[in-house]
Amino acid sequence: MDWHARKFGLKNKHDLQILTLATREHLAEPATSLDAFAARLVERYNLIQTPEAVRTIIDQTRESDEVQSVNDHELPDCPARWYRNSP
Repeated sequence: MDWHARKFGLKNKHDLQILTLATREHLAEPATSLDAFAARLVERYNLIQTPEAVRTIIDQTRESDEVQSVNDHELPDCPARWYRNSP
């Protein structure tokens, strides 16, 4: 799975899991700001990454069609490109 994450420019499978988690969280409670959203993810899910690291993971993939295709596969009912529309 790490090779799959690296293909998208991520460090490892955990970065990819954070993106899937972020997508699911955004469906339940939409993000109003990326900084607040990253902090909420870290706190709610007791992530070992800092809010800044989570924000970086999300931010670096906002324009990636490849990452979106993974989210489309994992969450077929997800509104299109949630993180492209997030502040």
